[in-house]
Amino acid sequence: MKNFKSFFKEDGNVLFSARDIILGSKVSVFLNFADTKFVSNKSVKEESSKAISSVSYLKKLDGSGKEKISFLTKEEFYAAKEKYFISCREYSNSKIFIKEDSFYWAFNFRDHAEISYFCEDSDNIISFLPRLLSRRKDMNLFSTLAFSNEFGFLAAEPNRCGNLTEIKSVIHLPALKKSGKISQISKEASFLNMRLTSLFDDLPDTGDFYLLTAYGGFSREEEFANKTVLFLKGVKEREKEERKKVFSGKEFEDAVFRSLAILKSCRLLGFYESMTLLSFLKSGVDAGIINASASLNISQALSSFHPKILSFYNGKKNISLESIRADLSVKIFSQFSF
Repeated sequence: MKNFKSFFKEDGNVLFSARDIILGSKVSVFLNFADTKFVSNKSVKEESSKAISSVSYLKKLDGSGKEKISFLTKEEFYAAKEKYFISCREYSNSKIFIKEDSFYWAFNFRDHAEISYFCEDSDNIISFLPRLLSRRKDMNLFSTLAFSNEFGFLAAEPNRCGNLTEIKSVIHLPALKKSGKISQISKEASFLNMRLTSLFDDLPDTGDFYLLTAYGGFSREEEFANKTVLFLKGVKEREKEERKKVFSGKEFEDAVFRSLAILKSCRLLGFYESMTLLSFLKSGVDAGIINASASLNISQALSSFHPKILSFYNGKKNISLESIRADLSVKIFSQFSF
């Protein structure tokens, strides 16, 4: 487990990277500890003790000071997971499940100590991220990954050389792209030691979904994180103002409803078409045209429509990815009415 892309590993195969799960309306944080060998040398009880002490320390950092912990069964944990957070992530290797107030934790000790965390509240994570970064050494913390409904996801991790911290965020910018102002945003980002790119490295065109990566040193991580969040808030506000100019009236509403209709009933669905449809649908949710609960379904679709994901789960090679994607789309969106 050397970087956040390998959080989603199963039997040595990377199922998908962290950036493939975005725009959820809930929060999830994954903590991976750098000491990957202690598991094989200590009992599960000792591992549990270290993990629980880390949980308590984390809660103290958040200002609550509460240490009320109750153990859950796997069934109880999965029930909470389905209620608060949708993803392809499974916890089959996890040994311990804990609830602490409204926070849920799963501990995986197969070949590393990994803590998975999720809760209902996503507002605190923005201010929480800088504090996590500033106390990385105190927790022996290797990397953090935070999902937010405000920015898609935020991820913070050491880069491959180990001399910089990277913060990544997925942002949805349909109005700025349509108005031709994306290049301006990209230039401004470069002046702040940030980079705006396509959402997926291996797919150069991902429609209106972008990945912003910021680079900073280890010595002033909290200041670096605050600067990144401030820039993201500014971009979000500009996108909001631009949408008032380019997305309005019956034409926009028609595009939103047509997108939902296609996603609910298609028989073949290409990747780039799916990104366009999901972009209109996400804009419709933001504008209040479509029920906000659709955000979770959009997140699930974005994490599942990538060709590599579909290929991994496609046991029958004679079935086209367009057909599999369409079947999945109908399953995800069929419950929504106009």
